[in-house]
Amino acid sequence: RTRIAPESPRAIYFNDDVYVGFVQGAEVLEFSAVDPELGATFYLLEQMHNLITLANYQAKIAAHYARAIHKALGEPENTISESTARRFAGPAEDLVKYMLLVDEAELNDPIHGTTTFAREFSARGPRDRQGGRCGISICRRACSSILAAT
Repeated sequence: RTRIAPESPRAIYFNDDVYVGFVQGAEVLEFSAVDPELGATFYLLEQMHNLITLANYQAKIAAHYARAIHKALGEPENTISESTARRFAGPAEDLVKYMLLVDEAELNDPIHGTTTFAREFSARGPRDRQGGRCGISICRRACSSILAAT
């Protein structure tokens, strides 16, 4: 709440059923959805860029320490030790799991909406170099639309 001020107001996006709140610099997106049985329900969604930033920061720290250790031991700087590799892998694995929706609830039925967004989004890609539909799928399971759109 301390981030919300006249200079940085909360942005609210909504339709008849869902409200999304965004605050610059906040760690989460705020959602309010109408459930026919529960009424208004509230959710917080961690933003992916925080995980990207963390993975980048941890990688830079691991590389810095690795260079210092290699210099002290007289080893080549471009050598990656097992411990340095683990320091790279941890945050990277967390990010990939988030992008692949690994810990999310499984959807057993298709989601149907009232807009043309899904059809239009699917029609945009992926495309081959000639502009035709790509015959391969990059994911064997559901994944973030950010990952699927790249």
